[in-house]
Amino acid sequence: MLKNIIFIIDDPKERAAAERAGAVLKGEGLRAVLTERRALSGAWTGLLQDAQDQFEETLFVTDNPQEAETIHRAGGCVAALFTEGNRRENFVDIPYALEQIEEVEASYYRKLYERCAGIPWTILRTKRCTVREMTVEDVDALYRIYEEPSITAYMEDLFEDREEEREYTANYIRNVYGFYGYGMWIIERSDTGEIIGRAGVEYKSDTGGLELGYMIARPYQRQGYAEEVCRAVLDYARDELGFLNIYSLVKPGNTASACLCRKLGMERVENSGAIQQDYLVFRMKKSPVKAKTHE
Repeated sequence: MLKNIIFIIDDPKERAAAERAGAVLKGEGLRAVLTERRALSGAWTGLLQDAQDQFEETLFVTDNPQEAETIHRAGGCVAALFTEGNRRENFVDIPYALEQIEEVEASYYRKLYERCAGIPWTILRTKRCTVREMTVEDVDALYRIYEEPSITAYMEDLFEDREEEREYTANYIRNVYGFYGYGMWIIERSDTGEIIGRAGVEYKSDTGGLELGYMIARPYQRQGYAEEVCRAVLDYARDELGFLNIYSLVKPGNTASACLCRKLGMERVENSGAIQQDYLVFRMKKSPVKAKTHE
């Protein structure tokens, strides 16, 4: 859990912004510290030596590439801060960055910390389920679900080689979650923590929108889980991600998925050259959104 944010800032303008942001963050339950490179040993090396848990619960934000690399090599969670003076600098091995410090909410810093620390984001909760990002450790549970032959009747199977699936999952976490911030997620029963399927949205360039996908383990089918979770995912895609164009591609013969699409308020549309011809195409009916929309 994120408890501390340490700003190691050289740029005078951004130092002033960090001071103002720190006061706000403290009011939201985070300890915020502003320091300079020459004060580095007191800022975080001491945390590393004297309180390992504090170091592990700290996000470092710096505009100095050397400091970022030092913290990264020590195993710390660090994000780069881009300023007018460091645009041409190379932040090696630092995948996450900020464009500004002020007007960034505490919730964003917490998500940034989780991303750096490899902690899966909890996306949403429904009455019975928790929807969260996948981890490599989830692969074994997915193989147990996919042992049921009916699961792959209308969708692709996992890799035959389990290690190949783990590698694919690690790359998906890094490249899809890390870049887009969304994708296919894990569905857990909230009461037991059992993984019962997957659901989520992925961007498709041929439609210019998102494609809804889901899979529910055989023992939990016909109990309303798919509708419950997919309805919440659609709300999230519309209200939080800001997308109006949301599709679902259903293979002919998959009457259960076609029925679900209609229950979710999706309507059948004609195939076009931009959409795969081997599917029935359903599109979410447009409705007002809370966030900025992507058309």
